[in-house]
Amino acid sequence: AHLIANSGHGLLRNYGAPAPRSDDAMPSRYNGCLFTDAKGRWDRERYKPHCSVVLLGSNDHSTEPAPTTEDFVAAYRAFLGRVREGRPGLGLVCAYVAEAPSAPRVSRVVKEELAAGHKVLALDLPPAKTEQLGCDWHPKLEVHRRWAGLAEAAIRKMIGW
Repeated sequence: AHLIANSGHGLLRNYGAPAPRSDDAMPSRYNGCLFTDAKGRWDRERYKPHCSVVLLGSNDHSTEPAPTTEDFVAAYRAFLGRVREGRPGLGLVCAYVAEAPSAPRVSRVVKEELAAGHKVLALDLPPAKTEQLGCDWHPKLEVHRRWAGLAEAAIRKMIGW
């Protein structure tokens, strides 16, 4: 597994940003070897996954001003294209937390990607209850375990394991 993750970063807009777009949102960090060094590049040829999971959108919509639906959908589709680049047949699992403001937007992207003939599926994650949240509203371990089980099932379905 190879993870690219950082609390507070969104697809277009980071948590609490004063504008609908942030210069250092996740796509600007995607090719970096280290999250702290966006200029250092990793060799994509050395890692050829069968499937990638994308879970973005919560931070974009956590505070105002959220990006417009059209801007978010276009940016999400463009990011999926970047993830897919040079990897024909790569399966993409687009995860989102049910009832989150980003959920209908990600669901729309999945429908559009399927209509375009791409190998993609939606992963609707159940929201955490208040008592299942820890520091800065991040889910606790039990929620991550449950979500990991759902992600594993989606990945197995996607790649036929």
